Amino acid sequence: GFSGAKARGRSASSKHHFLVVDDMKINRQILRTILHTLGNTIDEAENGQVAVDLVEKNNYDLIFMDVRMPVMGGREATLKIRSHPDEEKRTVPIVAITGDVCAEDVKRSIDAGMNEVLSKPITKPAVR
Repeated sequence: GFSGAKARGRSASSKHHFLVVDDMKINRQILRTILHTLGNTIDEAENGQVAVDLVEKNNYDLIFMDVRMPVMGGREATLKIRSHPDEEKRTVPIVAITGDVCAEDVKRSIDAGMNEVLSKPITKPAVR
């Protein structure tokens, strides 16, 4: 799995601030439940534009980003975040969440600046 502790060089026992971006509320709730049980703070966004707006206002340790969403998809949002003038915001680890994990789709997500790709459905072991 991929953890915020590993991503930002913090100890595994410290609390993290995550952003969960998915147009499906149930998917956000699943990730929120998993992450909350580990004692973290979670913000949610229903599309990439809301995510970009939240990144402007907050510093996150890790972003879980759905790839396909209305308004603005995950790859486009990642490209916008990766061009942010603030280095901490620009370099935040972003994990793609997708139901399509074919090699080509994974490559497109990595090329857009995402750090990892997790397949849906998300499970607790995958998040750790």
